[in-house]
Amino acid sequence: SGHIENPGINLVHPFSDIFSAIIQAGGVNSQGSLREVQLIRNEKLVTTVDFYSFIMNGKNTFSNIKLIDGDVIHIPSVKNRISISGEVNRPSSYELLAGESVSDLITYSSGFTSNASSTFILNQIIPVSERSSDDNARTSSLINFKNKESITLNNGDTIMVPSISEVDSQVTVYGRVKSPGDYPGANTTLKNVLDVV
Repeated sequence: SGHIENPGINLVHPFSDIFSAIIQAGGVNSQGSLREVQLIRNEKLVTTVDFYSFIMNGKNTFSNIKLIDGDVIHIPSVKNRISISGEVNRPSSYELLAGESVSDLITYSSGFTSNASSTFILNQIIPVSERSSDDNARTSSLINFKNKESITLNNGDTIMVPSISEVDSQVTVYGRVKSPGDYPGANTTLKNVLDVV
C-alpha cells in the first residue's frame, strides 16, 4: 500500500523478503519513501526498513525479515527530500530523516570532488506553516562547511557546492636564465625563485 507502482494484493514467492516483494509490485514511485518502509502484520507495525544502508553501502539489513501470508508492506510519503548539486561525487536528490543534517546529505552524495568550495549556496523553501506570506516563501544564503551541523533543512531545499576559484600561485621566468619556465610563487621571494633557475 501507499506510494508503490502497483498497490493491492500481490502474490509473491514464499521466500521473498521486503525488497523482492516491492520489486514484484513494480517498485516505489517518485513520491514514496525509501527510508521508512513499514511491515505491518495483524494490523501492528512489525518493523521499519531503511533501504539507504543497502543502496549507499551495500549493507543488507532486511533479508532476515521473512514475509508471511497477509503481511502489508506500506510505502509512506517522503517527508524531507533535499537536492545537492555542483562539486559532489553523486549529485542528486536525497531523502533525509528527522535529525539528519547537511553532513548526512554530503555523505549520501559520496563527498566532495577535489575542486569543491568550503562555502555552499543554500536555497530554502520556508514551510507553509512558518510563512508570513508567499512573498517570503523562498530564501537564499551562503553556508560554510564548518557550520554544516547547525543548518536545518526543509523539504524541497537545494544546495549547490560551487568550484573553488582559480588562484595564480606560479610565476613564469623567461629570458637569460638557465631554466626558463613556471615556478611556485606562493610564500616566497623573487630572489628565492631566481636562485632556483
